[in-house]
Amino acid sequence: MPEPFHTALQEAQSFLPERVELIRRHLSQEHGLNAVLDLLEPHLPQARGTRINTRSGIRIYLQWARDQGRSVLHPDPKTGEDYLQYLKSRYDTQANTLNNRLSQARSFYNVLHGLGHSVPDPFDRLDNPRYDPAAHRDTYTPEELIRLLAHADTEGKVMVLLGAHAGLTGPEVVSLRWSDIRMHGEILSIKKRLVEEPQELLGALRTLAQSRGVLHDVRAPTLFQSDGNARLFSFENDNELRHALYSLCGHANVNSRSPRSTIARGWRALRNNAGLRILELTGDPEVVQERLGLGTLKAVQPLIEKHKRQQSR
Repeated sequence: MPEPFHTALQEAQSFLPERVELIRRHLSQEHGLNAVLDLLEPHLPQARGTRINTRSGIRIYLQWARDQGRSVLHPDPKTGEDYLQYLKSRYDTQANTLNNRLSQARSFYNVLHGLGHSVPDPFDRLDNPRYDPAAHRDTYTPEELIRLLAHADTEGKVMVLLGAHAGLTGPEVVSLRWSDIRMHGEILSIKKRLVEEPQELLGALRTLAQSRGVLHDVRAPTLFQSDGNARLFSFENDNELRHALYSLCGHANVNSRSPRSTIARGWRALRNNAGLRILELTGDPEVVQERLGLGTLKAVQPLIEKHKRQQSR
C-alpha cells in the first residue's frame, strides 16, 4: 500500500470513521486515489470549474507524494519547497500556474483542518512565486527566425521581417501599401516606423516588388510605385495574418506556442523580437517605446530584462 495513503488510512479514523474500510479497500486498488479524492470532494469549492481544478491539483500533489514516498500527513520541512521545484520542472516558470497548483495543494490541508485533523501544512510558510514579466515576454529565438525565413516564400519573408525588424502591428501589416514605404537617409520608414540596418528587409521588399511588377526608384519620395496604390498583402484582417504565421511555423517546425505553455506566441512575439533588435542597435529604451508605439517606458522594462538575460548568457 503506498505510504502517503497508508498513513492517511491510519489516521482517517479521527475524522471519517465510517469510511475507513472503504478507503482501505480502494487504496489497495490501482485507481484507489479516486476514492480518496471522492471523500474530499464534498468539502471542495462548490463552483464546478473551481472544484474540478482543485481536485486535479490535489491529485497532482498526492501522486507526487506517492511517487516520492513522502507522507502527506507527516510532511517533512522540505516538502513544500521540493513540491514547488517539481512544479517548476513541469510548468516552467509560469507564476500564475505555479501559484494555482500550490493553492490547490493547500486545499488538501484546508479540508483536513476543517475536519478537525491537525496535520501540519507544509505550504504554510512557503512564499508564492512572483510574476516575472520578462519571462513572459515571448519572442522567437534567432534560430527559429532563421528557420521561418528559410521556409517562407517571397511574401512570407516580408511578412516575418515586418514584424521582427520593423515592429509593425498586425493591422498595420494588413493595411500596408507600397506608398507607405520610404527612406530617410540610411533608415527605412514603414508607416512612419523607422528601421535601422534595414538591408535584409529592403532586399525582401525589392524581391517582392519585382515579382509583382512594382517599380523601385530610390530617387522617388516613395521607394515603390504601384498602380492604384496597391496593398502588399491580400489579408482581410489580422486573424488571417496570424493564421499565415501559424501555418509558416508548422512548415518550419517552429512551435507557435510558448515552450511548456498553451499560450500562442503569434504576431506579438515578432514585435517583441523587433523591440530586442532596436534595443541592441540603439541601446535606448525610449527609442524602443517610440518605435513600437508603447504607452510608457514601463512597458519596455520586460524587454530590457530579457535583453540583459540574453547578454549574460
